[in-house]
Amino acid sequence: MENESKLTSGLNPQLSDENKNYFKLETESKSLEQLKLTHKKLSYLCLNFDPFSSDMNTQEVENLINEFNLKELAKDPYKLTNYLLQNLTDLEEAINKKIN
Repeated sequence: MENESKLTSGLNPQLSDENKNYFKLETESKSLEQLKLTHKKLSYLCLNFDPFSSDMNTQEVENLINEFNLKELAKDPYKLTNYLLQNLTDLEEAINKKIN
């Protein structure tokens, strides 16, 4: 519930940055395989989530939204898209750091 309240308030820019920093901290503690899996999941979500039509979203998409605590943020498709793209970029950077 605490994460949900953060994301409900997360629609203001300050908390959005806090959530992004939390996600960054998560990437630092993950192995290369975990980073790649997380990247794959977020990429899948970007490609398959239609924020304008809940009827078209699959159970897998719903599971990923719940896994990443994005239910509240998903109510604003533009902020969700921005959040996902920023985190995909951060994940790519973290993966490249682990590889090099």
